[in-house]
Amino acid sequence: MIDSEVGEPAVVDGLLPRLRDLVLAVGWACATVLLFLSASTLLSLDHGVDSPFADYPAVAEVGRCHRYGPVSLDGFGWFWACEVTVRTADGTVHAVVDGSKVTPNDAGRQVRFREYCDDSGCSYGRPTLWLWRLVVALFDRTAVTADVIMAIVAVGYLVAALIGRPRAERIRARWRAKDEAARRTEPVEAPRPEVSVEPVDRPGLAVDLSYPPSAALYGAATPRLRVDGRVRSVPGWGVYELDAGPGRHRVEVIVVGPVPPARTYAKRRVKVPREGGVILRYRAPDLTAAESGG
Repeated sequence: MIDSEVGEPAVVDGLLPRLRDLVLAVGWACATVLLFLSASTLLSLDHGVDSPFADYPAVAEVGRCHRYGPVSLDGFGWFWACEVTVRTADGTVHAVVDGSKVTPNDAGRQVRFREYCDDSGCSYGRPTLWLWRLVVALFDRTAVTADVIMAIVAVGYLVAALIGRPRAERIRARWRAKDEAARRTEPVEAPRPEVSVEPVDRPGLAVDLSYPPSAALYGAATPRLRVDGRVRSVPGWGVYELDAGPGRHRVEVIVVGPVPPARTYAKRRVKVPREGGVILRYRAPDLTAAESGG
């Protein structure tokens, strides 16, 4: 059968094609779960911290442990999760470490540990080479990417099974048309803000949000701030200290206001040291100078 409008073979709908797509969706979903659990099983062989970046020495004392499995987020097999008391240069922390990084055999003695902290929390593990942690991190990212692709394929087959392949193909054709139209549109380059990072004596992370005096209309604009994907409320322009611990952080500044362009955006990754701190200085673009230069 030929589609008279586009001159291509028409996509046939019916019970059997939908059942086939449903079977394919279930198959891809099972393969996605199997890949996730298999990758988690391999990753559980690594007992280091959950980051290839710099970590710090610590000593752990193992408390109560419990066993979990045979299928869990750590993959296939049985694993130990133990309560630990971790002593670092900054103090003492009580945590639960899973993935058999420590076992009941470690109870009653001090275990050499490593600590890595960022804004999402701290990770603890055994000492490992940074190159090995980098290999583990790359494998983790590759497995996650493959899992996401397989999940998208499974969802595509499921949608085709629910609404029919002809309708799914029409929806995909509309998306392609919109994407091609967006690519043909000439981008308008807006003035870019100035962003810099400087070390300071006070600990933690601070931001300095400002705009040039010649662009007074920015006073009516609303700066928005996100740190590691989480919105941090700020009342307006000025200097603010943020609750961000040592480690690497992603800082995003979005300014929405009545001045053109209506939206400016800046993103910068900053590293907060364990001693001292940093300040990120954001200066909105000078729109007056940009217009006169154009």
